[in-house]
Order: sequence, then C-alpha cells, then structure tokens
Amino acid sequence: MGIRLAISGNWPAAGAWLIGALFIPTFALAMGTWSGSSKLFEVVYLLLWYIGPLNQTRPLDFMGAVPAAVKSGVPLVWLAATVALGVAGVAGRKRQLAGR
Repeated sequence: MGIRLAISGNWPAAGAWLIGALFIPTFALAMGTWSGSSKLFEVVYLLLWYIGPLNQTRPLDFMGAVPAAVKSGVPLVWLAATVALGVAGVAGRKRQLAGR
C-alpha cells in the first residue's frame, strides 16, 4: 500500500501510512513493557482501530485512511505519539533489564 501511494505521488497519504506502520509496533512495545503482558495492547489497539480507521473517526485515524484526516495534519499527532511511545518502550525495557 505504501509503495502504491508513493508511486501515485500521494506523498501525504504515503507518509500517514508509514507513520501508522511505525505506530503499531511501537505501541505494542510500550504497552507490553509497561504492563508486562500483551493483553493491554490487544484490547486498546482493537478499540483504537475499530473506532479510528475502520469507522473513519478523524482524530483517531492513525493509519491515514481518512483523506480529511491526512489533510488536516492528524498523522503528525500520531507521529509525536509514536516517538513518545518509542521512548517509553525503550525506558520500560531498560527498567526490565535492570531488574534482572
């Protein structure tokens, strides 16, 4: 999908797709390291995906599925969340390793 968007020249949508592709594993890492289980990620991600991209709720569209969300800059908010979750995930993993 990302390659198709890039080839068609739809760079904002391709960027939003890339941010979504980075958000999902980063979110999983942060939720897993801080909760100690995959269950929190599974529940929250399912709800987020259902309400956001699937039902086209603009502020929760982390994948760029809603063109209006891409045009209004919503993916940049998700990029900031991805960076914050990445920092939290790495910090949580360091905390886990220090406790061993």
